[in-house]
Amino acid sequence: MSSDQGDVILLQEERLDAGWAHEAVRDPRAGAICCFEGTTRQEHEGRAVASLSYEAYRDMAERELAAIAREARRRFPGLVRVCLAHRLGEVALTEASVLVAASAPHRAEAFEACRFAIDALKASAPIWKKEFYRDGGDARWVVNREARGAEVAPGVPPRAGGGQGNL
Repeated sequence: MSSDQGDVILLQEERLDAGWAHEAVRDPRAGAICCFEGTTRQEHEGRAVASLSYEAYRDMAERELAAIAREARRRFPGLVRVCLAHRLGEVALTEASVLVAASAPHRAEAFEACRFAIDALKASAPIWKKEFYRDGGDARWVVNREARGAEVAPGVPPRAGGGQGNL
């Protein structure tokens, strides 16, 4: 999904490519590109993680990601382009679950917009994460810390109890 501003919103089951997100925000008006890549780590709260799995209410998630991009533009008027991409389905160790990229004429605005966008995404997007463990123990749905009390874009209300990880 692409907006009239050139922003890119993407939910997909295939692997995410950080180079692709970087190129999605490249623009001759921008002197800075900031990218964030969230990957599956091998341990969470003392348990060895085998993989993650993500589910989403796709239509609502795309609308909320687009609202986050619009709010980023409102907060950071020099922002040139924004890319918000999230993986769905199983995500193995070291693979990207989420990519956020922002471009702006100067680095401060690109950094700040990227930070705002990932924090808002984690707090409000209807995307749920399930952890599977190497010990074969019960998998569990995980609520992100950001979902509790994080600042989110107006019009992008956090769900009761938080954003990601809620069912």
